[in-house]
Amino acid sequence: MLYRHQFKKSFTKGLLIARGVRDRAIVLVNQMNVGILSRTGRLNLTLNVQAGQTLDILVENQGRINFGNSINDNKKGLILDVTISNEVLVDWEMFPLNFSKVEDELLNSVILGSTEMKKNLHGFITPSVFMGQFTTPKTMKTMADTFLKLDGWRKGQVFVNGYNLGRYWPVMGPQNTLYVPGCYLNPYPNLNTVMVVELEQSPCNTQENFLLDDPEQNEVNDLLMEYMRIQYDCSVMFVDVPIINGTTPH
Repeated sequence: MLYRHQFKKSFTKGLLIARGVRDRAIVLVNQMNVGILSRTGRLNLTLNVQAGQTLDILVENQGRINFGNSINDNKKGLILDVTISNEVLVDWEMFPLNFSKVEDELLNSVILGSTEMKKNLHGFITPSVFMGQFTTPKTMKTMADTFLKLDGWRKGQVFVNGYNLGRYWPVMGPQNTLYVPGCYLNPYPNLNTVMVVELEQSPCNTQENFLLDDPEQNEVNDLLMEYMRIQYDCSVMFVDVPIINGTTPH
């Protein structure tokens, strides 16, 4: 669920507090990621904002609590007031995100790929949808089960041909691959579509941010483009063996 508010006044070092986040939220100002809130971690951020700027809070439902004192506390979304410098923010817009429609809209759009992906100084991006298509080998008559590996991607959700494979979050481990049943795949020459909903960081780079404006620097720009292509491989990989014993932070 996306919650949106337009600031009516400016705040310098305003303390944004959202104690009612259920369960995790990405906070954006004018589509720039300014921090992450979590019911199990930090619930405040210090912001410098101007009147007229847009605050977006993208809240993720991470599932039911099934143990402990909070077992009956399973409301989701923003369930309490959001404040900044002790002022309650009102006049919110709310947008449910239906990803079953995103794929069709992207595939049928003439502006596919033109939406800007903003990246902050820490490498965190605007939550973005990435899509690619592929065909299986021509000699492959029967579709086999496989596993999707997402090197360089940080946290999000993956869909293959409209099927939700699940959540990936390799920094939390231990599972680093997602199971892809063979029956989800289309045989050659039919296209298969992979849609990655990345919330935090991706290996894909907005290369134009690194290019030089001077027309005489075209050769340097070509080298930069090649370097960024190598360093930031915007791809996923299908592998034969699952990785389910990755490291965890706890």
